[in-house]
Order: sequence, then structure tokens, then C-alpha cells
Amino acid sequence: MRPWQERWQAALKALEDLERTYSGWSDGPGDSKGWKIPIDFCNVCFHLMDWINKDPAVSPTVQSAVLKIRDQHAAIKLTGPTVMHVMSRP
Repeated sequence: MRPWQERWQAALKALEDLERTYSGWSDGPGDSKGWKIPIDFCNVCFHLMDWINKDPAVSPTVQSAVLKIRDQHAAIKLTGPTVMHVMSRP
């Protein structure tokens, strides 16, 4: 298994959490940690893209497509490590 494939599994789990939250299957954004669910999803996606772009087994065409997607989605682009560090402060 390539390292990015583990991140893919984390992205699927984060998507499931996001869908569950907004479908009413959990306490939703009003609970104490609900606000963090969409941020976590975008952060996992950001790191998945980073892993894909650093994997030499992934073609340059795919890597370019991943960067294009990242650059087109502000929420993913903005949830890099610096933003997550600021957001996690008490």
C-alpha cells in the first residue's frame, strides 16, 4: 500500500463523519467538537494531496490535476498546517 492510500482511507472516514454530522446522525455542528468536523475533512484532503504530490510512483499528470483541484477549492487550500495550528488554540 502506498502511503497516500492510508490518507485516502482517512479522507473517506472524514467524509463519512462530515456526512453523518450534516445528515443529523450526530450532534452536529452545535456540539462541542462539531465545528471542527468540516475543518478536519478539509485538512485530511490537504494532506492527502500533499502525499500524492510527493509520491514518485504517481504520474506528473495526476499530480498536476491534484494541485489544480487544491487551488480551486479555497477551503482545502486554506486548511494547511498553519491554519490548523491557529484553529486548535484554546
